[in-house]
Amino acid sequence: MLETMNRILDFSLGAVLLTKERIQRTVDECVKRGELGRTEAEKLVSELTKKGEEGRAHLGEMVRNEVGKVVDELGLATKKDLADLEARLHQ
Repeated sequence: MLETMNRILDFSLGAVLLTKERIQRTVDECVKRGELGRTEAEKLVSELTKKGEEGRAHLGEMVRNEVGKVVDELGLATKKDLADLEARLHQ
């Protein structure tokens, strides 16, 4: 289950990076057509990239929260639970 969630997260992050590349291509085309100046284009790419990174961070946090909820609902042991149990066994 965690592997599946990791794959979903990796795919989502890949989609964010692909979007950055598409943004760069589109902005470059606008510069070639004279619709944007180079300075404006660089600023636009920077702003949109920043928003993408913020979105990626938010997405990662949402996925971690949802995985935590599923683990709790299924009653699965976490690494902390196992470490605590191991410590008790050593005592």
